[in-house]
Amino acid sequence: ADVIVGGEKLTPYTLLQLKNDSGTWYGMFTQYRDYYLYAFFPSRVVYADRCGWMLLFTAIYLFCGMGYLIWRQYSKKRRLLRMEKEYHLVSAISSIYLSNLLIHPQDDTWEPIVQSERMKAITNGVLSAKAMLEKFNTECVAEAYREEFRAFTDLDTAQQRLEGKAFDGFTMENVEGKWYQLLLVPQRRFTRREKPSSLMLLFRDVSKQKERDMEYQENLRRAAEEATLANAAKTDFLRRMSHDIRTPINGIRGMVQIADRFPNDAKKQAECREKIMRSSDFLLELVNDVLDMSKLESGEMQLEEVPFNLNELLHDVGMLLSTQAQARGITYTITMEDKREKHVIGSPLHLRQILQNIGGNAIKYGRAGGYVHATCSIVSQTENTVRYRFICEDNGCGMSEEYQKHMFEPFSQENSGARTTYQGTGLGLSIVKKLVDAMGGTVTVVSEKGVGTTFITEIPLKLDPAASDAEKPEEEIDTTVFRGLHVLLVEDNEVNMEIAAFLLEDSGAEVTKAWNGAEGLEKFKASAPGTYDLILMDIMMPVMNGLEAAEKIRALDRPDSETVPIFAMTANAFSDDAARSRKAGMNEHLTKPLDLEKITKAVRKYCKKNSR
Repeated sequence: ADVIVGGEKLTPYTLLQLKNDSGTWYGMFTQYRDYYLYAFFPSRVVYADRCGWMLLFTAIYLFCGMGYLIWRQYSKKRRLLRMEKEYHLVSAISSIYLSNLLIHPQDDTWEPIVQSERMKAITNGVLSAKAMLEKFNTECVAEAYREEFRAFTDLDTAQQRLEGKAFDGFTMENVEGKWYQLLLVPQRRFTRREKPSSLMLLFRDVSKQKERDMEYQENLRRAAEEATLANAAKTDFLRRMSHDIRTPINGIRGMVQIADRFPNDAKKQAECREKIMRSSDFLLELVNDVLDMSKLESGEMQLEEVPFNLNELLHDVGMLLSTQAQARGITYTITMEDKREKHVIGSPLHLRQILQNIGGNAIKYGRAGGYVHATCSIVSQTENTVRYRFICEDNGCGMSEEYQKHMFEPFSQENSGARTTYQGTGLGLSIVKKLVDAMGGTVTVVSEKGVGTTFITEIPLKLDPAASDAEKPEEEIDTTVFRGLHVLLVEDNEVNMEIAAFLLEDSGAEVTKAWNGAEGLEKFKASAPGTYDLILMDIMMPVMNGLEAAEKIRALDRPDSETVPIFAMTANAFSDDAARSRKAGMNEHLTKPLDLEKITKAVRKYCKKNSR
């Protein structure tokens, strides 16, 4: 039968509760055959572990609650950090770009993220994105860029143009002349095929960068022009040099051929020799001028700081120019201020070159029966320095105003016929200008075509405090100093050897020949001490050059190795070449072609055998 308690039917395993005086009991029943078996336990037994379980579940609840709170706090912190990064990113973009505009092409609206004051004034109150862009275009964009700006900001085509792109760029100039870079950046893409729902329009001021780019482009253009001009100048230089070198060479060869045709005509022979010498002088002048210009252009020209007598220098220059003027039928005079400091310190070689170039030009372009007048005076003077003014005035052909603008340029001459008529290199005034500038002076010119020219040159020179006013008597050139001298002549060129040997032997010297530095060294080592009174040494030679040979001679362990005079005999004519010669132990630096007068002076100075 069914068990019914309180009108409710009970089933097996239903939890039952019984209460009596002894307490509360919990149990259940089950049916076994015809019997019902009931089992009950007191409540204290049933709830014996209740506190432990409650504590366990409470701990689990608290742990999960704390974990949830920590996760929420971490998520909130990450969100704050992300927002901070976004804020810094927006701030960084705002510092780079003057204006950032968010544009919604679908509904033709826009909103400012960052705006410059200029942008605010133009777009204030304009709700339509297209109207805002058009207003900005007409009021701010330079006219030359308006069509391009309109095409760049066309919202109807922007989405299509930006498909597959991270951004689109455009550079423009505004009405105030400033340059801006614009970027159109698509926003909020959900898939690669999804069209951007909005666009970010960024404005950046790139005026300084544009100026640098334009300056760079201008420098490139100038460099290209200078390279073109340099190539043209190189071609022109080679053309002029070819003409100027071939002209005297042709004259020399022609005169030799003419002389061969008249072997017994003494007058014709003398005339040919004179013209050969004149052509060789011009060729030497050309080479010297080109070398001087090369040194000046490269900055390798070294000015001397040596004491010299200005009176003697002016006298020597005057004598040379007077001879040239007489040959052309021109009167040359020089006037020197009486109260003038004579003893100065400077670069006499280069000062002489300046005065000779200016005076030589005046004579070369003078007219027969004309005059060239030079003056020297003091402009100003301090305790240690005096500034001299050198004036050279002539009544020659003069120069046009147009040519005076280019007169100091290399190879410049008034007209192309001048090179043939006057036999000039066109380098003299260029050298004058560069030397005067290097010496801290000035040169000005007053000239009128057909009337004449006046050169005014001012050059500062240091005073020589150790100078004596006593005038030294002029030395007479006496080639008898060569008589009895035993000279070791070291030269690798056969023609140069023949010329030098002839000059020496014709003056009474005994010559021993050596064809390179090593042979010269061996002949000196094999000789008895005191055999050679003088060594003339070329510099550029095979086997052993002259500098090395001189150093080895000076290093020999014999009594005359340190005392025998050694003169450099070379075509290297610059001051640094002379310094290298002296460093190698040579006493003098004589340049080719050899000048017997200079050799004689050097021999009298260093060779005591026949000196007086």
